[in-house]
Amino acid sequence: MFPLFETIKIQHHTVFLFEDHWARMKHSMKALSGRALDFNLTENHILQEIKTDGLFKCRVVYNEKEYQIEIVSYEKRHIEKIVCIQDDDLSYPLKFTDKNGFIKHTSNLPATTEPIFVVDGFLTDSSYSNIALWNGREWHTPKAPLFFGVRRKALLSENRIVEKEIAYKDMHQYQKVSLINAMLDLEELEITL
Repeated sequence: MFPLFETIKIQHHTVFLFEDHWARMKHSMKALSGRALDFNLTENHILQEIKTDGLFKCRVVYNEKEYQIEIVSYEKRHIEKIVCIQDDDLSYPLKFTDKNGFIKHTSNLPATTEPIFVVDGFLTDSSYSNIALWNGREWHTPKAPLFFGVRRKALLSENRIVEKEIAYKDMHQYQKVSLINAMLDLEELEITL
């Protein structure tokens, strides 16, 4: 019923990167169905769902005609370890609600372990975020991620991260990885490699 979703950060009644999320929703529906969205979503639609102050994760599921909003308090996952998983067939060009391609790899992992997917010998993303790797001088993000996230886009435009092809065999050149997504800014969730 709702093939696509968007995750939006809300903190202290501020909706983060809303214009980028809305632009991606319109682009994603056009790419999926060839049709434009037949609804309008605004920051006010989201904020009217917030009853208290705090940090919230807004999940918008949608199709071309309608959407549903789910708001939950956000708590950052506790990740202690990264494992690399090779899957040359893994693809996630749009933010699909069907995440079976990831689930088949993550269902047997401990909750504190997060995979980084390797496609054709190059690092891409984790199961729920883009990644940036620290080499002691600057943060690099894979040039060809599975998914082009809005936080990644913002960090690139702010020159806080640099796109680079990162081969799995070159991972030893990096000291740590930062998981980045709509809810996580650079350096908020780091794992030592």
